[in-house]
Amino acid sequence: MVQMRTRTFLTALGALGFLLLAPAPGLRGQEEDNVLIVPQEAEPWHRALELEGDPTAGDLEGRLEAARIELILGRPLRAVRVLESAGRPDSVMGSDELRLLALGKYRLGRFEEAARLFRMAAESGPARTRGLLAAREALALERAGLMERAAGRYREAVRLLPAISPWLRARQARVETDYRKALALLGALAGALPDRYLAGLRGTVLLAAGDSLEAADELEAAGLEARAAAVVLHMGDSVRARELLTHALLHADSTERKAAVRLATTELPPLSGGEHLALARAERQERRFKQAATSARRAAARDSTAAAFLLLGDILSDRRRYREALAAYTTARRLGGEGSVTAGYKRARTLSRIGRLRESTLALKRFADSSPKHPSAPLAMYLVASRTADGGARRRADSLFAVIASRWPTSRYASIARNRLALRAFAKGHPEKALALYRDDARLGRDRRRSEFMLARLLRKMGDTTGYRKHLEAVAVKDSIGYYGTMARRILGMPGPVFDEVVSPPPTHRVEHLLESLDLLTEAGLDTEHQMVLDQILAADSLDVNELLDLSEGLTTRGHPNLGIRLGWRAAAREGLNHTRVVRAVFPWPFRDLIEAEAAKFGIDPYLVVAVIRQESSFMPEAVSRAGAFGLMQLLPVTAVEAARRLGVRWSRRYLTVPDANLHIGTAHLAALIERTGGDEILTAAAYNAGYSPAARWKRYREYGEPAAFIERIPYAETRAYVKTVFRNKDLYRALYPESKEAD
Repeated sequence: MVQMRTRTFLTALGALGFLLLAPAPGLRGQEEDNVLIVPQEAEPWHRALELEGDPTAGDLEGRLEAARIELILGRPLRAVRVLESAGRPDSVMGSDELRLLALGKYRLGRFEEAARLFRMAAESGPARTRGLLAAREALALERAGLMERAAGRYREAVRLLPAISPWLRARQARVETDYRKALALLGALAGALPDRYLAGLRGTVLLAAGDSLEAADELEAAGLEARAAAVVLHMGDSVRARELLTHALLHADSTERKAAVRLATTELPPLSGGEHLALARAERQERRFKQAATSARRAAARDSTAAAFLLLGDILSDRRRYREALAAYTTARRLGGEGSVTAGYKRARTLSRIGRLRESTLALKRFADSSPKHPSAPLAMYLVASRTADGGARRRADSLFAVIASRWPTSRYASIARNRLALRAFAKGHPEKALALYRDDARLGRDRRRSEFMLARLLRKMGDTTGYRKHLEAVAVKDSIGYYGTMARRILGMPGPVFDEVVSPPPTHRVEHLLESLDLLTEAGLDTEHQMVLDQILAADSLDVNELLDLSEGLTTRGHPNLGIRLGWRAAAREGLNHTRVVRAVFPWPFRDLIEAEAAKFGIDPYLVVAVIRQESSFMPEAVSRAGAFGLMQLLPVTAVEAARRLGVRWSRRYLTVPDANLHIGTAHLAALIERTGGDEILTAAAYNAGYSPAARWKRYREYGEPAAFIERIPYAETRAYVKTVFRNKDLYRALYPESKEAD
């Protein structure tokens, strides 16, 4: 039974320690303030450079602009100083001034001050603005621990913002100090918000009311198993707590997994081998490799299974401790059972990493022959064949490539093997055999357009000009927006694809409501709820093609181009890629004005710049690669520093994810590469991906000068694919987004 008491949630959660002091159920991470409540500048970095010196000087309008830019650039302390520099008391500040000051104070953690300023700013203006500011004030009060006042402001926001009232009511329930009122609010929201989200909130309410058992059930139903484990552990039920914790360690959600790792390494350390193994997997996913290796060793010590030693080998490989990894894989293979076959393959690969190439090749051959159904078997045999060819045993290598093509005919490596065999056959004077191999691959291979394109090139070498043109024309049609179709049109001098302008039908009420909800939640600073609406959009399976396209365009313009592209591909799965709106959804062009302006500054083709950005980041300003490259043009920090120094501009690492700053430096870097490569855009793209030095070496290939042959010769698979994509993107964007008449 729920105990008849009221208290704030923070008091209740405090009894459970650090784990349950995390954000409330469904709220993934600390609330991040979003400054879209004020007009966002198109080029904040450029304006910041112009305002260097004393941004506090000048009139009120100038200070407001300076403060706004500082907030956009993530410098709230400077924004507050700019606004307070004039010594104007709050009582005489205008609404915009109060808003900006409140945002700055909020982002500095001065929540009570921010709440007071939001309240003052909300004293006048339209209902929408007052509602947004009431929500901002409530959020600040909540962060300050003033729950009763926060509940009142959420109630006011509910009245003024009906489009997002369910989310605001859920927020109100979260801070209500009377648990009965909170449960009633949540009960009324059934069906209006995601079930798991509501279950998580009910769990928090019940926990605050003292009903730990039912709270744990609700938290588990919400997928918050780490938090449920903490609750039942403090109830004394360590058996159930361990079951919940093991599930949480394997959770796909990073926030929940991190909470589980913290609990497992503090209050509920693993006992069995299985628990140690689950912890090791979670620690590896969290990139805590040293701790993961320790957990995996403990798992192996308690349960000597192939799975434990296989995971230990993987973790040691992550740390580049290959000799120790080899020992772990060897043990896993010897133990047999689940994972032992995979361990045999990884052992063979690891042998080559420590220089034992001959042993590695023999082990890969044994693996591929003994486990032909394993997913890695085609690659294993391909490595054997390739190494054999590199060693000069061409005939033996050819027989191995033939084995790959016949044993795994539809695998990626079978396609590569057939292409290598075709080149060898032609070189040995057997063109008909080469043609047959290309035809087989065009029928069976995964990269069929490549095989058709290569078949056409072979016909040209054989003197069959008619067949050559016929096959190239077919590739141009079949692969109309792909690399090989683009290259075929370029070779034949054919025009690019033509995309007709289309008139979009008016968006449905459902689409308008979803997009309005996203806007309001963002402007209210409720970023977690904003993410939940995004998740709802991506999970919806009842959207028709026009709704998918409307949402795709809406998400792209709202700063989520990666999600817009995903919806575009869903529309393409139904409509195909022959419709202008569909292709534009898959290949959008946000930041077009900025990109064209930066390209003009450095005298380069804007279509090349957008082609690079589409491949590098899909237009995500916050994108970060595994290699540590940042932003729209995926700049390494050292590259950005060097380019900024050449330009003579002041630079900070924080600018890497500011769109106009990243574009300016990235375009300058691209322009420098174009100059160094003598204007060769294919070599430039290769240099942008792999670095200038390798690209300069490749320029010495005899294929250089014939674009199609040169691209196929690029030895790095990643760079080869990258250059093909940029080459395709450039022509496709030119066709999709013609230059404006004004520019002409």
